[in-house]
Amino acid sequence: MKTAVRWYRAMRGKSACGPWRGDLGEARGDAAELDLGAYDEWGQWFDSVPGWIQAAYAIEDVEDAA
Repeated sequence: MKTAVRWYRAMRGKSACGPWRGDLGEARGDAAELDLGAYDEWGQWFDSVPGWIQAAYAIEDVEDAA
């Protein structure tokens, strides 16, 4: 079966500085460790320039769990 999958990674300018992650929160955690972003007191995420989160979407084959 094919399904849509989202991947995220931390970026600095045009360079990747973190691995592809299947979870946005993990990619934001990578960026935060590198001082490329942070959450404010209300829980809103902010990228710190030159940091940003790259997102990619793919169609992948997934085996049925049944």
